[in-house]
Amino acid sequence: MKDSSRHAADTLELKGCARPPGPARVKAVRDVLLVPATHEHVTEEDWRRHPPAGAAHSPVNLGRGLSIVHRLGGNQDKLVMFSCEPRGHFFVPTFPFGVRQAYVRRIPLANYQDNPYSWDPDGTISVAYKLSRLVRDNATSTEYSARIVNYSDGQQSVIPGPVSGEWATTYRAGTGRAWLDDDDVGSLRAVVEAYWGAPEVVTGRLGRAVDCCEWSVHHPFATDTVREVVTGLAALLKTHRHQATRQFVERVPALARELGISGVTRRFCEQMYRWRSQASHGARVTMFAGAARSTAGAPVAPQLGTLRKVALIQEVLRRAIGQMLLDPRFRQIFDRPARIRARWPVITQQGRSM
Repeated sequence: MKDSSRHAADTLELKGCARPPGPARVKAVRDVLLVPATHEHVTEEDWRRHPPAGAAHSPVNLGRGLSIVHRLGGNQDKLVMFSCEPRGHFFVPTFPFGVRQAYVRRIPLANYQDNPYSWDPDGTISVAYKLSRLVRDNATSTEYSARIVNYSDGQQSVIPGPVSGEWATTYRAGTGRAWLDDDDVGSLRAVVEAYWGAPEVVTGRLGRAVDCCEWSVHHPFATDTVREVVTGLAALLKTHRHQATRQFVERVPALARELGISGVTRRFCEQMYRWRSQASHGARVTMFAGAARSTAGAPVAPQLGTLRKVALIQEVLRRAIGQMLLDPRFRQIFDRPARIRARWPVITQQGRSM
């Protein structure tokens, strides 16, 4: 859940805000995306074994001029966060959390002069942070995105990016570590390079699955998340208009086994598809039916069990997309319905493959 608390700021925090730059010459431009250190169910062992990428060898290069760093340095983290939040009269927010990591991209001055106020104009940062979910479940969004303009007289302008609206808010069903360590960044670099190496492949079945995968993190309710994820898997695996449920419950477990994901059984997939159908057709969704509720509002064991199932089906879709991007031979399976049928056959009672 997002923490929307607001507190009055002291005069020092108000002085931390940049002043108008005046006529000074632009010296450097960066587009940044901060990943806040929100509440995660992690242990000291997680911190010791998986330090955030960039903490030891900052910055970590992702290509196309984009890097991941642990901190922006100085007062830059706080300055960007202040700039991205709404303010009142003699009132700015304070934050109960810090910054875990940041995506940083240097913008050529010629590009800045052509379009000085457009954050991430070619989508380099957006592609990277969205694809990061394929290697590590996370809720990174543009909530704290900005363009930082440095001037020759030492002053700065901070121009907020797309910090509001439903697309700037994300949610996750998982509860474990959400930050990227060095191994995660290595995997992310490979996925990003594959995407930029042939962005035209993200069309058809793969394109629809990618869209559903990203849409699934922008819904605050698990029912909507399941609907998007199941739709994304159906976009990959459905080859016939009839018996859609059967195709799903037989092909998804087979796909999960190939991807090395355990616990995805036929019964599990029947439950996922039932929840998706209930949500899509206006029926009462039984995801949390009968589950006890905490009086404090926190999830209890039955609810957490349901959320773990949501995270598991989401992992199948993410792993499949990642494999398709990295392995052209695997991706070719989804080029034609006949190849999908041959790889994961579904036989009707009449003995026909569908």
